[in-house]
Amino acid sequence: MLENSELAPPTFTPFPLTPLDHLLPRLHMTCFPYLATKSPAEDASILKDGIELLVAQNPILAGDVCPTSRPEGKANRFEVRPPTELSLKEYPLVQTRVHAQEYFYRQKTVRSHRVTGDDLGQAKYRPVPLDAVNQERAPGLRWQLNVFEDGIVIGICFHHLFVDAMGVYIILRSLSACCQGLKHPRQLALQPIDIDCRKRIIEMGQRTESMPGTRRVDIFPSMNTALDVTVGRISCQLVTVPFEVMSRLRDACQTITTDLLSSVAEDGDPSSSQAPPIFSDSDVAAALMWLCWARSRYHHPELRPQPDETSMILMIELRQRGVLPLNYIGNAVAPVAASAPLSPAVNSPAKATTDSHHTSSEKYRQIPGLSTYDLALLADLTLRAYKASVGVNEEYIRGLVREKYISRDWQSYYPSEGQFLYSNMRLLNTSGLNFGKKLGNIVRLETLDFRTNGQLFVHIYGGQEPSKLTNLNRTDLLSTYPDKILIPCIRPQKAPPASLIPTMTRGKEITPQLRSRICELHSIGWGARKISRVHPELSLSGIKYTIRKEKDRVNCVTQPRPGRPTKLSEDQRALIRAMVEADPAVKSADLLEAVGNVITKRSLQRLLNEKGMGLRG
Repeated sequence: MLENSELAPPTFTPFPLTPLDHLLPRLHMTCFPYLATKSPAEDASILKDGIELLVAQNPILAGDVCPTSRPEGKANRFEVRPPTELSLKEYPLVQTRVHAQEYFYRQKTVRSHRVTGDDLGQAKYRPVPLDAVNQERAPGLRWQLNVFEDGIVIGICFHHLFVDAMGVYIILRSLSACCQGLKHPRQLALQPIDIDCRKRIIEMGQRTESMPGTRRVDIFPSMNTALDVTVGRISCQLVTVPFEVMSRLRDACQTITTDLLSSVAEDGDPSSSQAPPIFSDSDVAAALMWLCWARSRYHHPELRPQPDETSMILMIELRQRGVLPLNYIGNAVAPVAASAPLSPAVNSPAKATTDSHHTSSEKYRQIPGLSTYDLALLADLTLRAYKASVGVNEEYIRGLVREKYISRDWQSYYPSEGQFLYSNMRLLNTSGLNFGKKLGNIVRLETLDFRTNGQLFVHIYGGQEPSKLTNLNRTDLLSTYPDKILIPCIRPQKAPPASLIPTMTRGKEITPQLRSRICELHSIGWGARKISRVHPELSLSGIKYTIRKEKDRVNCVTQPRPGRPTKLSEDQRALIRAMVEADPAVKSADLLEAVGNVITKRSLQRLLNEKGMGLRG
């Protein structure tokens, strides 16, 4: 059963998309937040009313992406126009579809059929087909409320020239306020910030067009053919790295880089006497994926010629760096290139065995499953990714905007043959969005290309066929497990170094997303020991306790304990740390605004002191 919204076509003044918008691929992306509600059919009306209220406050959210009416001599330039009655009839703003005898997470009846994340790619779960992006009027943002027996899966289809992933998160955050009945203008007013920011970006391009000495930025030297999205989904793979492993890799790469720079400085190179860089998890993740991709692609040199070097395109988020407003929903990512010689990555020597005569610092650098050569190589790639990332400043952004603005063809760029694209959505705290008492929080977030909160992703938009992606699993750094569950695994040795053996102290609480994953695997017949082999970062007793306590939880969220609860979640703490690492001079007001001002300035300074990040104004 399908119900469409009868909302009248909203009106607004058409506005052009910015040069930054035209940097991203022109395609429709879809994400699927899941809400576990008790009465899905009734609760869907709350979401529908909230979406209509949000669009009434921000009419541009119902707009269509069309070729511009004022090209000014530039091809493939697009703008956002108000929808027409015909376009809304073809692609309604909100659709409600009831899927009888289907469930997404918890089975309610014996005859119910389970819908997995892979199944959500079917047309009946999506509000817009993939080939709609090629139409004269392509919808900018559309919603479909998929009502299952155990909850609601919201299908959100967005045009990538109109909004990016962080923009969708900002829209969801405002929608959660609408569903809670909050109507504060600052929470719902997305349109004024968006229109003003896009205008300033275009003015930046106009100013820098004739400005002498502007830095030239050329990320994609040659135009590559866009993907044909009608033939199937984009070639991607999910890669999940335990945070404990990422922390060990980051610390090891940090130590190696610090020692290397210190030794070079002692040899008399004055340029290397600066303070060592401070790596983030994202820097290490980018290097790890870069190394795995290079080895999977060029593991048979006789079948594919090897270039002298390989390059990676990092997508840098600009909101967290203070370049663009935090509530800007347009595309706020800047691509930056990093390169490295290919031969050291592919032609690696055999793994070194553990030597009992290693010094303490060398022992610390050892990670189970990684040779000292691979770890040193990973540290070098991490340093290259870090240097490319910190080079994204206002001057770089001006050059990026200028390069697109002066071009006569605004065709979206795609990575060329041999380029690796890396993006990170780790800062999206979707599980922290509360849609009210009946709807609750988002339990899971699925996407067609498997991007989810808190995980790492490999995006290969071009230059590698889907069949070649299976080679990614054959590297020494990754391993696969049955039932299509792919997790990066730092292969454990029989006797890991003593410095890496954890003490028997209480660890971090299991996140609701990981709890739901454990319970989902248990519901399809997996035992606790089998689950522990897929999630080696969790103890067997913790997995058994999670399964035993499932019936006592709501939406896989821990029951409140006695005493004063913490005001900052782990994701919010990670967000503060990431913002400080990206910009050490960031103001306290910006940090407090990023976490919703849930703590005072004094509490923030105390937190920064605990992390060794110092005070700020």
